[in-house]
Amino acid sequence: MKTLIYLLRKKTNKEGKSPLYLRFTENTIRAEVFTNIYVHPLEWDNDNKIITGNDTAARVNNNRLTHIQLEADRIIEEYAGKNEYLTVNQAKELKATTFLEILQLYIENQKENIGKPKIDGGITEETYKTYLYRQKRIKEFLASEKLTNIKPENADKALIAKFTTWSKAPERSFQHSHIVKHIKLFKTVSKYALENQLSLQNQLLAVKVKYQPKPKVFLTQVEIRKIMNHTFASKRLQEVADTFIVQCYTGFSYVDLMQFNTQEHVQTLDDGTLWIKYQRQKSEIRALLPLFSEVARLMKKYNGKLPHISNQKYNAYIKEVADIVGIDKCVTTHTARKSCGTITLNAGFSLESVSRMLGHASVKTTEKLYTEVLEERMIKESAKSTMFSSSLTTNYNQGTLFDQKKAV
Repeated sequence: MKTLIYLLRKKTNKEGKSPLYLRFTENTIRAEVFTNIYVHPLEWDNDNKIITGNDTAARVNNNRLTHIQLEADRIIEEYAGKNEYLTVNQAKELKATTFLEILQLYIENQKENIGKPKIDGGITEETYKTYLYRQKRIKEFLASEKLTNIKPENADKALIAKFTTWSKAPERSFQHSHIVKHIKLFKTVSKYALENQLSLQNQLLAVKVKYQPKPKVFLTQVEIRKIMNHTFASKRLQEVADTFIVQCYTGFSYVDLMQFNTQEHVQTLDDGTLWIKYQRQKSEIRALLPLFSEVARLMKKYNGKLPHISNQKYNAYIKEVADIVGIDKCVTTHTARKSCGTITLNAGFSLESVSRMLGHASVKTTEKLYTEVLEERMIKESAKSTMFSSSLTTNYNQGTLFDQKKAV
Protein backbone atom coordinates (compact mmCIF):
# COMPACT_ATOMS: atom_id res chain seq x y z
CA MET A 1 0.00 0.00 0.00
CA LYS A 2 1.25 3.49 -0.89
CA THR A 3 0.41 6.86 0.62
CA LEU A 4 0.48 10.34 -0.84
CA ILE A 5 -0.35 13.80 0.53
CA TYR A 6 -1.86 16.04 -2.12
CA LEU A 7 -3.69 19.36 -2.48
CA LEU A 8 -7.21 19.26 -3.92
CA ARG A 9 -6.91 22.53 -5.85
CA LYS A 10 -10.37 22.44 -7.42
CA LYS A 11 -11.94 22.97 -4.00
CA THR A 12 -11.48 26.20 -2.07
CA ASN A 13 -13.00 27.75 1.03
CA LYS A 14 -13.97 31.39 1.59
CA GLU A 15 -10.31 32.26 2.27
CA GLY A 16 -9.22 30.81 -1.06
CA LYS A 17 -7.50 27.86 0.59
CA SER A 18 -7.69 24.26 -0.65
CA PRO A 19 -7.87 21.09 1.46
CA LEU A 20 -4.97 18.67 1.88
CA TYR A 21 -5.74 14.97 1.62
CA LEU A 22 -3.89 11.79 2.45
CA ARG A 23 -4.38 9.24 -0.32
CA PHE A 24 -4.08 5.48 0.16
CA THR A 25 -3.54 3.30 -2.91
CA GLU A 26 -3.71 -0.49 -2.98
CA ASN A 27 -3.31 -1.84 -6.53
CA THR A 28 -5.97 0.14 -8.41
CA ILE A 29 -8.11 1.00 -5.37
CA ARG A 30 -7.83 4.46 -3.85
CA ALA A 31 -9.15 6.13 -0.74
CA GLU A 32 -8.70 9.68 0.48
CA VAL A 33 -8.70 11.00 4.04
CA PHE A 34 -9.07 14.72 4.76
CA THR A 35 -6.24 15.98 6.97
CA ASN A 36 -8.31 18.85 8.40
CA ILE A 37 -5.71 21.23 6.94
CA TYR A 38 -6.38 23.99 4.40
CA VAL A 39 -3.58 25.81 2.58
CA HIS A 40 -3.38 28.46 -0.13
CA PRO A 41 -2.29 26.82 -3.42
CA LEU A 42 0.61 29.29 -3.75
CA GLU A 43 1.94 28.17 -0.37
CA TRP A 44 1.98 24.45 -1.19
CA ASP A 45 5.31 22.88 -2.25
CA ASN A 46 4.11 19.80 -4.09
CA ASP A 47 7.62 18.39 -4.67
CA ASN A 48 8.57 18.38 -0.99
CA LYS A 49 5.00 17.99 0.32
CA ILE A 50 5.32 20.91 2.72
CA ILE A 51 3.68 24.28 3.33
CA THR A 52 6.02 27.17 2.59
CA GLY A 53 6.42 30.08 4.97
CA ASN A 54 7.91 30.62 8.43
CA ASP A 55 4.80 31.68 10.32
CA THR A 56 3.39 29.68 13.23
CA ALA A 57 0.49 28.23 11.21
CA ALA A 58 2.86 26.87 8.55
CA ARG A 59 5.14 25.25 11.16
CA VAL A 60 2.25 23.69 13.08
CA ASN A 61 0.52 22.33 9.97
CA ASN A 62 3.80 20.93 8.60
CA ASN A 63 4.31 19.13 11.91
CA ARG A 64 0.79 17.78 11.66
CA LEU A 65 1.43 16.50 8.13
CA THR A 66 4.60 14.78 9.33
CA HIS A 67 2.68 13.22 12.20
CA ILE A 68 -0.09 12.01 9.87
CA GLN A 69 2.40 10.50 7.43
CA LEU A 70 4.39 8.77 10.17
CA GLU A 71 1.23 7.42 11.78
CA ALA A 72 0.03 6.06 8.44
CA ASP A 73 3.42 4.41 7.80
CA ARG A 74 3.48 2.94 11.30
CA ILE A 75 0.07 1.35 10.95
CA ILE A 76 0.91 -0.09 7.53
CA GLU A 77 4.17 -1.57 8.90
CA GLU A 78 2.32 -2.95 11.91
CA TYR A 79 -0.04 -4.89 9.66
CA ALA A 80 2.87 -6.07 7.52
CA GLY A 81 4.61 -7.40 10.64
CA LYS A 82 1.54 -9.52 11.35
CA ASN A 83 1.54 -10.77 7.77
CA GLU A 84 -1.77 -8.99 7.32
CA TYR A 85 -2.72 -6.35 4.78
CA LEU A 86 -4.28 -3.05 5.77
CA THR A 87 -7.35 -2.55 3.66
CA VAL A 88 -8.16 0.79 2.12
CA ASN A 89 -11.31 1.00 4.21
CA GLN A 90 -9.27 0.50 7.41
CA ALA A 91 -6.73 3.07 6.32
CA LYS A 92 -9.54 5.50 5.58
CA GLU A 93 -10.37 5.53 9.27
CA LEU A 94 -7.14 7.45 9.95
CA LYS A 95 -7.89 11.01 10.97
CA ALA A 96 -5.91 14.20 11.27
CA THR A 97 -4.11 15.26 14.44
CA THR A 98 -6.88 15.73 16.99
CA PHE A 99 -6.83 16.38 20.71
CA LEU A 100 -7.47 12.69 21.36
CA GLU A 101 -4.59 11.68 19.10
CA ILE A 102 -2.22 14.01 20.91
CA LEU A 103 -3.54 12.67 24.22
CA GLN A 104 -2.69 9.17 23.00
CA LEU A 105 0.75 10.34 21.88
CA TYR A 106 1.39 11.94 25.26
CA ILE A 107 0.37 8.77 27.14
CA GLU A 108 2.56 6.61 24.91
CA ASN A 109 5.50 8.87 25.74
CA GLN A 110 4.69 8.56 29.44
CA LYS A 111 4.70 4.77 29.15
CA GLU A 112 8.35 4.93 28.13
CA ASN A 113 9.09 6.73 31.43
CA ILE A 114 7.87 3.90 33.65
CA GLY A 115 10.60 2.92 36.08
CA LYS A 116 12.89 5.85 35.28
CA PRO A 117 14.13 8.12 38.13
CA LYS A 118 11.64 10.86 38.93
CA ILE A 119 14.27 13.51 38.26
CA ASP A 120 14.34 12.25 34.66
CA GLY A 121 10.57 12.41 34.31
CA GLY A 122 10.01 8.86 35.50
CA ILE A 123 6.60 7.58 36.59
CA THR A 124 5.29 4.45 38.26
CA GLU A 125 3.10 1.75 36.76
CA GLU A 126 0.23 2.99 38.94
CA THR A 127 0.58 6.55 37.61
CA TYR A 128 0.50 5.22 34.06
CA LYS A 129 -2.72 3.34 34.85
CA THR A 130 -4.32 6.57 36.11
CA TYR A 131 -3.46 8.19 32.77
CA LEU A 132 -5.25 5.38 30.96
CA TYR A 133 -8.29 5.73 33.20
CA ARG A 134 -8.53 9.48 32.67
CA GLN A 135 -8.00 9.05 28.94
CA LYS A 136 -11.00 6.71 28.89
CA ARG A 137 -13.17 9.26 30.69
CA ILE A 138 -12.11 12.10 28.36
CA LYS A 139 -12.90 9.93 25.33
CA GLU A 140 -16.35 9.18 26.74
CA PHE A 141 -17.00 12.87 27.30
CA LEU A 142 -15.87 14.00 23.83
CA ALA A 143 -17.87 11.22 22.21
CA SER A 144 -20.99 12.29 24.11
CA GLU A 145 -20.50 15.84 22.83
CA LYS A 146 -19.63 14.64 19.30
CA LEU A 147 -16.25 16.35 19.62
CA THR A 148 -13.90 13.43 19.00
CA ASN A 149 -12.30 15.36 16.11
CA ILE A 150 -11.72 18.55 18.05
CA LYS A 151 -8.32 20.11 17.44
CA PRO A 152 -6.10 20.92 20.42
CA GLU A 153 -6.20 24.66 19.77
CA ASN A 154 -10.01 24.56 19.99
CA ALA A 155 -10.01 23.13 23.50
CA ASP A 156 -11.08 26.13 25.58
CA LYS A 157 -12.83 27.22 28.77
CA ALA A 158 -16.21 26.37 27.29
CA LEU A 159 -15.05 22.78 26.73
CA ILE A 160 -13.86 22.50 30.33
CA ALA A 161 -17.20 23.91 31.53
CA LYS A 162 -19.02 21.24 29.50
CA PHE A 163 -16.76 18.54 30.93
CA THR A 164 -17.47 19.74 34.47
CA THR A 165 -21.23 19.65 33.86
CA TRP A 166 -20.93 16.19 32.27
CA SER A 167 -18.90 14.92 35.23
CA LYS A 168 -21.44 16.16 37.77
CA ALA A 169 -24.42 14.54 36.04
CA PRO A 170 -26.40 12.21 38.36
CA GLU A 171 -25.29 9.08 36.53
CA ARG A 172 -21.65 9.97 37.26
CA SER A 173 -21.54 12.41 40.20
CA PHE A 174 -17.75 12.66 40.18
CA GLN A 175 -16.20 14.43 43.16
CA HIS A 176 -14.52 17.80 42.68
CA SER A 177 -11.01 16.42 43.17
CA HIS A 178 -11.72 13.73 40.57
CA ILE A 179 -12.86 16.33 38.04
CA VAL A 180 -9.85 18.55 38.71
CA LYS A 181 -7.42 15.71 37.95
CA HIS A 182 -9.03 15.25 34.53
CA ILE A 183 -8.96 18.98 33.82
CA LYS A 184 -5.25 19.01 34.66
CA LEU A 185 -4.73 16.33 32.02
CA PHE A 186 -6.65 18.46 29.50
CA LYS A 187 -4.26 21.33 30.32
CA THR A 188 -1.17 19.11 30.17
CA VAL A 189 -2.05 17.77 26.74
CA SER A 190 -2.81 21.25 25.38
CA LYS A 191 0.55 22.46 26.64
CA TYR A 192 2.27 19.39 25.18
CA ALA A 193 0.64 20.02 21.78
CA LEU A 194 1.79 23.64 21.69
CA GLU A 195 5.34 22.82 22.83
CA ASN A 196 5.64 20.18 20.11
CA GLN A 197 4.15 22.53 17.50
CA LEU A 198 1.10 20.35 17.00
CA SER A 199 -1.24 23.17 17.96
CA LEU A 200 -1.70 26.81 16.99
CA GLN A 201 -2.45 27.93 20.56
CA ASN A 202 -3.15 26.79 24.09
CA GLN A 203 -6.47 28.24 25.23
CA LEU A 204 -6.41 26.20 28.44
CA LEU A 205 -3.42 28.10 29.78
CA ALA A 206 -5.77 30.61 31.37
CA VAL A 207 -7.95 27.92 32.97
CA LYS A 208 -7.28 27.80 36.71
CA VAL A 209 -8.13 24.74 38.76
CA LYS A 210 -8.20 24.52 42.53
CA TYR A 211 -8.70 21.62 44.85
CA GLN A 212 -11.41 22.15 47.41
CA PRO A 213 -10.01 21.41 50.87
CA LYS A 214 -11.65 18.35 52.37
CA PRO A 215 -11.92 17.54 56.07
CA LYS A 216 -8.93 15.38 57.00
CA VAL A 217 -10.10 12.03 58.34
CA PHE A 218 -7.81 10.30 60.84
CA LEU A 219 -8.22 7.93 63.74
CA THR A 220 -7.34 8.67 67.34
CA GLN A 221 -5.19 6.30 69.37
CA VAL A 222 -8.35 5.12 71.13
CA GLU A 223 -9.96 4.22 67.80
CA ILE A 224 -6.81 2.46 66.58
CA ARG A 225 -6.79 0.43 69.80
CA LYS A 226 -10.38 -0.61 69.10
CA ILE A 227 -9.24 -2.26 65.89
CA MET A 228 -6.10 -3.74 67.49
CA ASN A 229 -7.96 -5.28 70.42
CA HIS A 230 -10.81 -6.78 68.39
CA THR A 231 -10.63 -10.37 67.18
CA PHE A 232 -12.40 -10.69 63.86
CA ALA A 233 -14.26 -13.87 63.02
CA SER A 234 -13.25 -13.66 59.37
CA LYS A 235 -9.63 -14.37 58.40
CA ARG A 236 -10.03 -11.88 55.56
CA LEU A 237 -11.08 -9.05 57.88
CA GLN A 238 -8.42 -9.93 60.46
CA GLU A 239 -5.71 -9.65 57.80
CA VAL A 240 -7.11 -6.33 56.63
CA ALA A 241 -7.30 -5.02 60.21
CA ASP A 242 -3.69 -6.08 60.90
CA THR A 243 -2.53 -4.49 57.64
CA PHE A 244 -4.31 -1.26 58.54
CA ILE A 245 -2.66 -1.18 61.99
CA VAL A 246 0.77 -1.57 60.40
CA GLN A 247 -0.09 1.31 58.09
CA CYS A 248 -1.21 3.47 61.04
CA TYR A 249 2.16 2.99 62.75
CA THR A 250 4.30 3.44 59.62
CA GLY A 251 2.41 5.99 57.54
CA PHE A 252 3.02 3.92 54.40
CA SER A 253 1.06 4.71 51.28
CA TYR A 254 -0.79 1.71 49.83
CA VAL A 255 1.94 1.04 47.24
CA ASP A 256 4.76 1.21 49.80
CA LEU A 257 2.76 -0.89 52.25
CA MET A 258 2.36 -3.74 49.76
CA GLN A 259 6.09 -3.68 48.99
CA PHE A 260 7.22 -3.56 52.62
CA ASN A 261 9.09 -6.52 54.04
CA THR A 262 11.22 -6.62 57.19
CA GLN A 263 14.15 -8.47 55.62
CA GLU A 264 14.73 -5.69 53.10
CA HIS A 265 13.54 -2.57 54.89
CA VAL A 266 14.35 -3.06 58.61
CA GLN A 267 17.89 -2.23 59.76
CA THR A 268 19.65 -2.32 63.13
CA LEU A 269 21.43 0.90 64.10
CA ASP A 270 24.65 1.07 66.13
CA ASP A 271 22.71 1.47 69.38
CA GLY A 272 20.83 -1.76 68.70
CA THR A 273 17.47 -0.16 67.86
CA LEU A 274 15.49 -1.30 64.83
CA TRP A 275 14.50 1.24 62.17
CA ILE A 276 12.57 1.11 58.92
CA LYS A 277 14.40 2.57 55.93
CA TYR A 278 12.74 2.66 52.53
CA GLN A 279 12.36 4.81 49.43
CA ARG A 280 8.89 6.13 48.76
CA GLN A 281 7.73 5.13 45.32
CA LYS A 282 5.79 8.36 44.78
CA SER A 283 8.48 10.89 45.70
CA GLU A 284 11.63 8.73 45.64
CA ILE A 285 12.46 10.28 49.03
CA ARG A 286 14.24 8.09 51.59
CA ALA A 287 12.00 7.66 54.65
CA LEU A 288 13.25 6.73 58.10
CA LEU A 289 11.12 5.75 61.10
CA PRO A 290 11.36 3.58 64.21
CA LEU A 291 10.09 0.00 64.08
CA PHE A 292 7.34 0.38 66.65
CA SER A 293 6.53 -2.71 68.74
CA GLU A 294 3.02 -2.99 67.24
CA VAL A 295 4.51 -3.20 63.74
CA ALA A 296 7.21 -5.67 64.81
CA ARG A 297 4.60 -7.96 66.38
CA LEU A 298 2.32 -8.00 63.33
CA MET A 299 5.15 -8.39 60.81
CA LYS A 300 6.42 -11.38 62.79
CA LYS A 301 2.90 -12.85 62.63
CA TYR A 302 3.03 -12.69 58.82
CA ASN A 303 6.70 -13.77 58.51
CA GLY A 304 7.90 -10.32 57.51
CA LYS A 305 5.53 -9.73 54.57
CA LEU A 306 1.90 -8.62 54.77
CA PRO A 307 -0.79 -10.45 52.78
CA HIS A 308 -1.33 -8.82 49.39
CA ILE A 309 -4.70 -7.22 48.72
CA SER A 310 -5.84 -4.93 45.92
CA ASN A 311 -6.35 -1.27 46.75
CA GLN A 312 -10.02 -1.51 45.81
CA LYS A 313 -10.71 -4.48 48.09
CA TYR A 314 -8.61 -2.99 50.88
CA ASN A 315 -10.68 0.19 50.84
CA ALA A 316 -13.91 -1.81 50.86
CA TYR A 317 -12.90 -4.19 53.66
CA ILE A 318 -11.42 -1.56 55.97
CA LYS A 319 -14.78 0.22 55.99
CA GLU A 320 -16.31 -3.06 57.12
CA VAL A 321 -13.67 -3.35 59.86
CA ALA A 322 -14.40 0.19 61.08
CA ASP A 323 -18.13 -0.50 61.12
CA ILE A 324 -17.70 -3.67 63.20
CA VAL A 325 -15.71 -1.91 65.95
CA GLY A 326 -18.03 1.11 65.96
CA ILE A 327 -15.89 3.76 64.25
CA ASP A 328 -18.27 6.20 62.56
CA LYS A 329 -15.84 7.66 60.03
CA CYS A 330 -15.23 7.25 56.31
CA VAL A 331 -12.08 5.15 56.65
CA THR A 332 -9.83 4.52 53.63
CA THR A 333 -6.26 3.35 53.12
CA HIS A 334 -5.12 6.98 53.23
CA THR A 335 -6.79 7.43 56.62
CA ALA A 336 -4.02 5.29 58.13
CA ARG A 337 -1.30 7.55 56.70
CA LYS A 338 -3.14 10.64 57.96
CA SER A 339 -3.52 8.98 61.37
CA CYS A 340 0.19 8.23 61.60
CA GLY A 341 1.17 11.80 60.74
CA THR A 342 -1.31 13.35 63.14
CA ILE A 343 -0.67 11.04 66.09
CA THR A 344 3.14 11.27 65.90
CA LEU A 345 2.96 15.06 65.72
CA ASN A 346 0.62 15.21 68.69
CA ALA A 347 2.73 12.68 70.61
CA GLY A 348 5.59 15.17 70.58
CA PHE A 349 7.63 14.26 67.49
CA SER A 350 8.98 17.34 65.75
CA LEU A 351 7.62 18.45 62.39
CA GLU A 352 10.99 17.61 60.82
CA SER A 353 10.98 14.08 62.27
CA VAL A 354 7.44 13.35 61.10
CA SER A 355 8.29 14.72 57.66
CA ARG A 356 11.20 12.26 57.46
CA MET A 357 9.05 9.38 58.70
CA LEU A 358 6.43 10.01 56.04
CA GLY A 359 8.96 10.57 53.28
CA HIS A 360 7.76 14.06 52.38
CA ALA A 361 9.86 16.07 49.96
CA SER A 362 9.43 19.17 52.11
CA VAL A 363 8.59 19.99 55.72
CA LYS A 364 6.05 22.47 54.31
CA THR A 365 4.05 19.51 52.99
CA THR A 366 3.93 18.01 56.48
CA GLU A 367 3.00 21.35 58.02
CA LYS A 368 0.16 21.81 55.53
CA LEU A 369 -1.32 18.32 55.84
CA TYR A 370 -0.67 17.18 59.40
CA THR A 371 -1.04 20.07 61.82
CA GLU A 372 -4.31 19.06 63.47
CA VAL A 373 -3.84 19.59 67.19
CA LEU A 374 -5.84 17.21 69.33
CA GLU A 375 -7.54 18.30 72.52
CA GLU A 376 -5.36 15.88 74.45
CA ARG A 377 -2.16 17.67 73.43
CA MET A 378 -3.67 21.10 74.03
CA ILE A 379 -4.57 20.07 77.58
CA LYS A 380 -1.08 18.66 78.18
CA GLU A 381 0.61 21.79 76.84
CA SER A 382 -1.61 24.11 78.83
CA ALA A 383 -0.89 22.07 81.97
CA LYS A 384 2.85 22.52 81.40
CA SER A 385 2.47 26.27 81.02
CA THR A 386 2.53 28.26 84.26
CA MET A 387 0.89 31.18 82.52
CA PHE A 388 -2.13 29.14 81.37
CA SER A 389 -2.50 26.86 84.40
CA SER A 390 -2.61 29.73 86.89
CA SER A 391 -3.12 33.07 85.22
CA LEU A 392 -5.66 32.09 82.58
CA THR A 393 -7.95 30.08 84.85
CA THR A 394 -7.77 32.62 87.69
CA ASN A 395 -8.39 35.58 85.45
CA TYR A 396 -11.33 33.86 83.78
CA ASN A 397 -12.88 32.95 87.13
CA GLN A 398 -12.46 36.50 88.41
CA GLY A 399 -13.93 37.91 85.23
CA THR A 400 -10.90 40.13 84.51
CA LEU A 401 -10.56 39.00 80.89
CA PHE A 402 -14.14 39.95 80.21
CA ASP A 403 -13.78 43.27 82.10
CA GLN A 404 -10.60 44.18 80.19
CA LYS A 405 -12.26 43.47 76.86
CA LYS A 406 -15.28 45.51 77.82
CA ALA A 407 -13.10 48.40 79.02
CA VAL A 408 -11.41 48.60 75.63
